[in-house]
Amino acid sequence: MGAAMATEALEIWMARLEGGYEQLGKRLDDLRVEVVALRTEVAGIRGESRAEAATLRTEVRAEIGELRQDIRRVNGRLDWLVAGVFLAILTPVLVRLFFP
Repeated sequence: MGAAMATEALEIWMARLEGGYEQLGKRLDDLRVEVVALRTEVAGIRGESRAEAATLRTEVRAEIGELRQDIRRVNGRLDWLVAGVFLAILTPVLVRLFFP
């Protein structure tokens, strides 16, 4: 009778272990599903980030191009301004030099 009770206790203990392993297996499967979902979500976010970065890069390059054009326009105007100031200063000197 003692051996039968020990065998029965062992069977109960084994059943509990099997049940625990089944629960662990289910939990691991749930975690796998969640990990796959997270990877998919991260991949989507990564794709969106790359697209936004590309758009931003394009916008920044366009702004830089416009800024360069503005600087060229200002440079051209400054050249004329410097030439005008130079002539305004030089003209009276030349007039006095050649027509005393």
